[in-house]
Amino acid sequence: MNEKTGIFIFGIIGIGLLFLLMKSKPGTFASRPIQRSYAPLKLSPARRYQNAETWDIKWNADGLPSQVTIHRDATQS
Repeated sequence: MNEKTGIFIFGIIGIGLLFLLMKSKPGTFASRPIQRSYAPLKLSPARRYQNAETWDIKWNADGLPSQVTIHRDATQS
């Protein structure tokens, strides 16, 4: 099969696809009604949070922090 025959075959396939697209009914997919499902809204009571935080910082001789320790106490009610 030479190059011209391959181009001819692809051209015929392309023309056939265009013909089928032109003959098909427009909007067959879009014309179907959309069914929506609604989930019931679940309300939960408001939650309250309390956070307590303390920092322990150790400094080196150059004035830079060498160790930082963070203590957190978080509660939820």
